[in-house]
Amino acid sequence: IRDRAFSEAAGSAISNSSAMSDAGATGIAGGEGDDTIDNWAAISADVGSRAEAISASASLAVSMQGGSASAASLADASATGLAAATGINGGEGVDGIVNNADITMKSRSEAEAEAISVAFSVAPGGVSATSAMADSSSSAVSESTGIQGEGGADDLDNGTKLGDSEIDPSLLKITTDSQATATASSITVSGSASVGLSDGASVADSSASSEASSTGIEVGLGNDTIDNAIEIEATSLADATANSTNVAVGLSVGASGSASLGDSSATARANATGIAGGADDDRITNTAIITAGTTSDNPDAMALAQADSTTVDVGIAVGYSNREASANASAFAEANAAGISGGSGNDWIDNSGAITVGPDPLGSGGMAAASGSSDAVSVTLGLGQSLGKSSSNTSSTAVANLAGISGGTGNDDVYNSGVITVGRDFSDSVEPEEAMATAHAASETVSVTIAFGDSLSDASSNASSTAKSSSIGIETGAGEDWIENKNTGVIRAFSSSEAVGFAKTTSVSLTVGASDGKAESNASSLSTSLATGIDSGDDADEIITDSDVLVKSHAMSTT
Repeated sequence: IRDRAFSEAAGSAISNSSAMSDAGATGIAGGEGDDTIDNWAAISADVGSRAEAISASASLAVSMQGGSASAASLADASATGLAAATGINGGEGVDGIVNNADITMKSRSEAEAEAISVAFSVAPGGVSATSAMADSSSSAVSESTGIQGEGGADDLDNGTKLGDSEIDPSLLKITTDSQATATASSITVSGSASVGLSDGASVADSSASSEASSTGIEVGLGNDTIDNAIEIEATSLADATANSTNVAVGLSVGASGSASLGDSSATARANATGIAGGADDDRITNTAIITAGTTSDNPDAMALAQADSTTVDVGIAVGYSNREASANASAFAEANAAGISGGSGNDWIDNSGAITVGPDPLGSGGMAAASGSSDAVSVTLGLGQSLGKSSSNTSSTAVANLAGISGGTGNDDVYNSGVITVGRDFSDSVEPEEAMATAHAASETVSVTIAFGDSLSDASSNASSTAKSSSIGIETGAGEDWIENKNTGVIRAFSSSEAVGFAKTTSVSLTVGASDGKAESNASSLSTSLATGIDSGDDADEIITDSDVLVKSHAMSTT
């Protein structure tokens, strides 16, 4: 919108854009009631969902004579992508499900949002006010499940009731893969010029969230029974990226004020489970290979979050000047993977199959990686009193939770005679990009003030990074548990984490007059890594093992 007047001018522009896509596919759906499902044929599904939203607005206001000019611009964009794929869903009720065939489920969701806002105001002989805001948000969610029992006391037999059939269950496989990608970008450009008072406010805000979940066999409420003799591979990948860029310029002969903010947040969660028992008292028997984690062809982490924020503020004033610039970035990545999860309740788990949980053993990517970066630049040229404040703040958190067999809370009985490998093995050291959890945070602030008059300028940068990794072979929660690990049940658990925090502040002030201000930099990093072979949790437990247990843990922290 363009508005010109000889006394007063006001212009405003608003743009809103939203997009949503929802895709789902189910091979066999039992629905409500007590169902009996007997499947002997292959089931496959490939589900894709993509949502894209773009919003742009621009506003220009010009007052030719001694009046005021006001320009406001708002751009809002939101995108949501949902995808779900299920092979067999028994639904609510007491269901009996028999499967003797391959099941392949793939789901992919993408969400992309972009917002651009531009505003300028000019008042040669009055008040010039500008406000600009760009807000983008994206959310991507995907789920893939091979066999789902939902509520009720279900009985699931996967490759265990072949009868006289010549089918070899070792040649069958349940494959579930889920991927979610979310991207958000916000750009704000604003400017004001006046002979008189100049005031401006600009905000660039972006948020991206992705969640991917993949499960081979899953049951919900009820006392369920699961017998599995077919190989299961459950993999997932979640990627979230958020970027914000904010540029503000103010020119005035007279008083000048401005506030500029850039904010970005990215959250990525990835979950992969071979067999999930859910709540109540479940009975799970597994004799097949189970793999849970990230795909073999993925060079990045299973959960990847990246957030970047940049704010640039420039003010030139003949007279009083007060300007603020801030850039904030937050990244959070979480990866959860388990071979067999009993959930809450008094569970009975018997495993004799090989279980592998974590990243590709031959790859270089980890499980959870969070990276954040914020940059704030403030430049002030003034003839008169000058006040300024600039800051950059970044936080990054990466969490990786891995378990071969997890009994959950309740009085659990766990019997294992299979080889369990959790995490990726390493030698004496771990390359930073290969750690199970990596968190990097960087903040940089640059403040330049040239004033012929009193000057007060504060500049700060803060960076905080946290990386947590946990790898457990067999675990049970609160309750009186029994764990027996037989002589063939070799357990290997490897955990590694790396956290890096970097903060830098540069402040330059050239002043003819009184000068004061401070420059601060704060950086912190916390890295914790835990590897456990067998963990029975609280209460009175009994553990019997006559097999080898190998555990390795490595943590790195740098500022």
